[in-house]
Amino acid sequence: TPEIKLSGGSKLVNALHGNEAYFEQAVAVGLAPLIGIKLRLDLIQAFATEFGVEKLIALIREQGLKGKAAVDDGRDGAYLGAQLDMVLEGALNLSFKYASNEEREMEFQLGDVVRGTLAIRAETNIQAGFKYYLVEGYFKAGADIEAEGCFELDKQDNGVYLVFFHEGIVASYYVEYGVGKSTTENKNSSFNPQNKVDTKKQKKWEIYPKLPKEKSTYKLRLSQ
Repeated sequence: TPEIKLSGGSKLVNALHGNEAYFEQAVAVGLAPLIGIKLRLDLIQAFATEFGVEKLIALIREQGLKGKAAVDDGRDGAYLGAQLDMVLEGALNLSFKYASNEEREMEFQLGDVVRGTLAIRAETNIQAGFKYYLVEGYFKAGADIEAEGCFELDKQDNGVYLVFFHEGIVASYYVEYGVGKSTTENKNSSFNPQNKVDTKKQKKWEIYPKLPKEKSTYKLRLSQ
């Protein structure tokens, strides 16, 4: 559950310049977590364009999984399904305070917790298959993403910003397809190893290049 913890008061502190002391007035803000965040980005069209399977993916999305039950039961039919989502998920835990300085001016000061990470993963389901008489075929594809998103509090233009950035997002993807001929109509004999032809490819796919904090435009201002 998101919580906002506020505390305030004044204390006597030594000035950074000179030997004088002054009373610091401050309000501390603890956000624990500020946001329980979950973002989902549909990458299926980008995947289709990257690997030249736009027509196949369009057909898969249009038809859905209408015939999968029939094929699973060994009956004639076709099934299709397409999903490739990048999911960013985590909690943002941050702290900062609004305090007076030795010139008696109020300013934002960053707390002990100013940076953290968010998990980035993939959810995939790209598949197509058919069975007509004794001939069966299939197409499957998927991707695994191992990446980490970062967030950090940053003081800019007399304000406090929450900045999002990352070290690059790369997926390891595979494409697998094959056609086989069953020797009988028994559903358990599909794709006899002696009669099938399988092809499987696995490569790396750079989805997004590295985005440094200094160049990121993904920022949220937390102060006026």
